[in-house]
Amino acid sequence: MRPLIDDIGREVPLSPGSVLFTDVLARVLQVVPGDEVIAEPLQGDRTPRTLRLSGTLPELMALWAHMPEDDFAQFLGSAPLANHATLMVDAEQVDAVQHALLDMPLVASAMRRDALIKEFRSEQVETMRTFSLVLTLFAVTIAISVVYNNARVALSMRSRELASLRVLGFTRQEISSVLISELAVQVLIGIPLGLVFGKQLVGLMLSANDPESFRFPLLVSRHTYAIAALVTILAATGSALLVRRKLDKLDLIGVLKTRE
Repeated sequence: MRPLIDDIGREVPLSPGSVLFTDVLARVLQVVPGDEVIAEPLQGDRTPRTLRLSGTLPELMALWAHMPEDDFAQFLGSAPLANHATLMVDAEQVDAVQHALLDMPLVASAMRRDALIKEFRSEQVETMRTFSLVLTLFAVTIAISVVYNNARVALSMRSRELASLRVLGFTRQEISSVLISELAVQVLIGIPLGLVFGKQLVGLMLSANDPESFRFPLLVSRHTYAIAALVTILAATGSALLVRRKLDKLDLIGVLKTRE
């Protein structure tokens, strides 16, 4: 009822004689499979004992050391022990079972899975959702500002050349295609680079969190990539339309007066 699950949801078997550490715990202790660590029990016979690490497990919660029940009892030199139990209860009897367990003197506490998930979501998910919303708004604002500023700079640097083309007989649509095509090429090159850089930035932010309580895996969905690309494309389209309007106000007379 409590299988070992890795960071991508796969069940990891625990074979007899094996000792698995959470990968973060192994990194904190600076040990690798094959190394030995000294463990001191905190109850009963507290004589330090040696454990040989068999492998690591990329779990997302806390820091754990796993070994089969029989091996653990042999490791402690006592009969099999347990300090908690996982129960599967009929949904209609959950409240009655919880009250009955709390009335037992040997039971310190009784927790419900749905209550734990609800509490976690209320404390963490809402915070992360607000944080993500703020970052998204900043990202959208920056994307629009950068693309529009780039278009304005390109227009400012090429205004005389574009006006000269108008004097030579090019239409507004033709000179617009020159500037907008340049903007389109920049956006098409920048989107893949931005997606790769964004994923690396997310990984850097996740690595800065405290890994001992819980860890968030780095999973960026196609939906997220699509939204990021769409926002950039819409920003580029809006910037192109604004720049297109400014092309109608080019100073053709000033170009005619230039001696170059």
